[in-house]
Amino acid sequence: MRRSFSYGQLSIPTVSIDETQIYGSGGAYAPVLNLLIRLDGRVAAFKPHEGIRFLRMRGILNLSNGEEIVSRDAPVNLLVNATYSSPDHLVYLEFPIDTGRISLLEKYRSGGDLKLRLKLRLETEQLHAVAEIPSQHLKAFAWAHVQHHEQTMDEDITFPHSTWIKRVLPQVGYGKIHLIELPAVPIEETEQIGHAFAALKQAQEHHRNGLYDDAVLKCRIALDQFFETVDGLDGEGKPKRVRRFKASWEMKLGAATATWLKDSLGSVKDVVNKAAHSPERSCDQFTSQMIQAIVTTLISYAARQADDQTSKA
Repeated sequence: MRRSFSYGQLSIPTVSIDETQIYGSGGAYAPVLNLLIRLDGRVAAFKPHEGIRFLRMRGILNLSNGEEIVSRDAPVNLLVNATYSSPDHLVYLEFPIDTGRISLLEKYRSGGDLKLRLKLRLETEQLHAVAEIPSQHLKAFAWAHVQHHEQTMDEDITFPHSTWIKRVLPQVGYGKIHLIELPAVPIEETEQIGHAFAALKQAQEHHRNGLYDDAVLKCRIALDQFFETVDGLDGEGKPKRVRRFKASWEMKLGAATATWLKDSLGSVKDVVNKAAHSPERSCDQFTSQMIQAIVTTLISYAARQADDQTSKA
């Protein structure tokens, strides 16, 4: 993005923004969006005693629904006159956010590029040279304040999908799967838990890319370790292969916990199966988030309960 502020009849300063250089920081506890602004203050129309000092800048990111994310005031401190102007003056805008605003931006982005409206407000001081200060190098002046101005600029800005998921989301703690603090799971169960964790990480990646049905399908794969297909009977008493909760997990968890877990897993079965068998998109962002949260919690709980039962034995 490249656009100039208006100052009277002049177009100064010129703003350049590389949308691929936005990045996040602060983690989940103090998330911040960071945007680098480059200012070109060059101008050829100044009279010898005219000057401008750009004091500070504020940025506002607007969503189409009217929501705003406002930056902290950033110092600029750029003096421009007939003898000096910087072609590349850097300003760093910091936009404090929170988990609610991150979720809002993710919902608005919906798995694609993030398109916003950027408003910039630049506080500017008009100056007039009242005396020349002797100098062996460039001319130096004593400046007097003439007038205060507020320059404004509005422009559409698009942050690419790939930049957002690589440089922003991980740095603000969004979408972390917390299945790390597992107990000392017996060695024969390690492969099963690792399989589920890998599937949940893939679900998270699909979710960031806006592939919500695929994210839910990975949650189904994560749950496969709890079920097995055995010989059974249908409603008419005819032989049929049926899917049931593994007997081995019932032994590890105990009857009461196994029943609770089986019922809990059943509560997500319909949503997961619909994503698996429907050719149409069936899951939105909220559904994907909730299924991931539920499945991650259930698997972590099962691993801990299994370890507790093993320890008691």
